[in-house]
Amino acid sequence: MVIEPQTAAALVPAHIAPEHPIVTRDYSLFTLAIHDMANTMAGWLDDQADGATIFGPSRFGKSSAVNHWLQRLLSERHGGFVPMVVWSHIDSGTAQSVGRFYANLLQASQHPLAHAVRSPLDRQHMLIERWMAMAAQGRGRFLVLVIDEAQAMTQREWIWLVELHSTLERQRIRLCVFSVASLQFFDEPMGMALSGGAHVAARFMLLSKPFHGVRNVQGTGLCDGRLRQHMLASRIGYLLLRRPGTQSMGRRPAHGASGRRPLQRDGR
Repeated sequence: MVIEPQTAAALVPAHIAPEHPIVTRDYSLFTLAIHDMANTMAGWLDDQADGATIFGPSRFGKSSAVNHWLQRLLSERHGGFVPMVVWSHIDSGTAQSVGRFYANLLQASQHPLAHAVRSPLDRQHMLIERWMAMAAQGRGRFLVLVIDEAQAMTQREWIWLVELHSTLERQRIRLCVFSVASLQFFDEPMGMALSGGAHVAARFMLLSKPFHGVRNVQGTGLCDGRLRQHMLASRIGYLLLRRPGTQSMGRRPAHGASGRRPLQRDGR
């Protein structure tokens, strides 16, 4: 079917600036599901768990929660900086060797020599030194590793992670591994146990919690003043401009000379 140009609806309404976060998709909206996820992880940290899993369907906002909210919320909960490394496994790809595995973790830790040519043992020493320095920044001897898209991890990578976890324990550094994965990861512990990786499942996969995403209007947290202050748009205030003149639910459009509503920083 051919749509006549004069009848086709505009992809971006005229009153929304093309650089608006809604158009560029450069934003993250705080939700009750993210709030619950952070509280659950904070409880696991309080219980000194070695590892745990958050799982849920794709496109439910798990990665957005990890990349934009988790460290901030955990730091608020614990009253200080929580050292954290977020490793997106899907971005780095599956490691075919232990040296590549350490290089991926060095890159996730923002080590300046992550891409330098080094032996696997040298990369392991660099990673441990980096993580010890990060743990010291949190005035403690623990570090949180969050593995996003963990369903793509191979058994070899899990075994290398167990070895790294044991090495850090000998250095008296407690590493807590949070896996964030899609629904198929729910059967991973049993699969690990049946294929000879029971020690991996016992260490990192005994605890789990589903991520439900937004299930109703109240799940966005927009009606709660305390949650609304957490709205984020990559350092630019989040203005949900669905139609001209809308100023409800905490939105404050500022009218410019051109009639467009310009972006406002820090939500003011």
